[in-house]
Amino acid sequence: MSKVLKYSYDFEKGVPVMPANASARKNKTGTWRIWKPEINYDKCVKCKICFTLCPHGAISWKGKPVIDYTFCKGCLICADNCPVKAINFEREVK
Repeated sequence: MSKVLKYSYDFEKGVPVMPANASARKNKTGTWRIWKPEINYDKCVKCKICFTLCPHGAISWKGKPVIDYTFCKGCLICADNCPVKAINFEREVK
C-alpha cells in the first residue's frame, strides 16, 4: 500500500505547500541536465528575476545569483526571462 502525501496550507492562504519529504531541494537531479546555464556577472543587473522564477530553487541569492548545478535541471527559464540576457547556456558535456 502506498503512502498518501498530504498537502498543507501553512505559508500562503489557499496555496498548497509540498511536504518536506517531496521537496525539490532534496532530490539531486542535475545529472540529467542537457543545457547548462551560466551567468555573466559583467552583464547581470541583479534584478532577481532568475532567482524568483527558478522552479527548482537551484538559484540562490548571495548578493548576486548563484546557480547550484546539483539541482539545476537546465530548463532555461532563467535565461529566457533575463531582461539583459546575462544568462548564457551551452550543451552539457559529461
